[in-house]
Amino acid sequence: MICKNCGANLADGMKFCTKCGSKVMEEPVVNTAPQQNFVPQQNFAPQQPMAFGGEAVAPAPKKKSASKVIIPVVAVILVVALAVGAYFLFSKPYKGALDDYFKAVETEDVDKFKETLPDFMGDIVKLYASLGGDEAVDQAYEELAKSQHAYFASWVDDADDIKISYKVVSAEEESKEDLEDELDDLKTLGLDIEVEEAYELELEVTVKGDGKEETEEIKAYAYKEKKGWSVIVEAGSGSIL
Repeated sequence: MICKNCGANLADGMKFCTKCGSKVMEEPVVNTAPQQNFVPQQNFAPQQPMAFGGEAVAPAPKKKSASKVIIPVVAVILVVALAVGAYFLFSKPYKGALDDYFKAVETEDVDKFKETLPDFMGDIVKLYASLGGDEAVDQAYEELAKSQHAYFASWVDDADDIKISYKVVSAEEESKEDLEDELDDLKTLGLDIEVEEAYELELEVTVKGDGKEETEEIKAYAYKEKKGWSVIVEAGSGSIL
């Protein structure tokens, strides 16, 4: 040891200098060995909540977001609305009557042709043919059906066997006022006419026969009566209008 006051050499463990009498201060021993930092391990596993008494409590179920429930419901409503709108936009309630009419004209089926006519047109035929009795009425229907067949066959050089197809180009619903004005003249004949709806149609009609094909646009009228839908087609000289 060395006295810090006078610099005299002293034996280890001396508390006072034997030369100057100063108190000797022992220097602390410094541990130069590298120390390892202790990092406590942490358990990050979620702790299950404990109820009173030490029993485990199950975690509460997560609530579904309100938006996740509302979005599918809104989507279903939109799909239904679009389907309904498409039905009313593209549906043609008179299509069955048009199909029957052209099929009857193709084959000159008089009975089917009669069924496609509105009741009030049937009454007109009966009115004008009534003087000749039932035979005259049947003959009037037959001549009418044949004349309309002949009209469409003339498009393809009077082919014997024809096929008729059509497409509705436009359909305009008639107002009740216009419909009443249209039928007023017929009511003066004493006919009981009850029409619920009516459409003025523009048709694109195609006739095929004997290897030929012809397409033209013609007008037609669809009427809804108690019995259902019926049609009148402007078919040249065979028209019943």
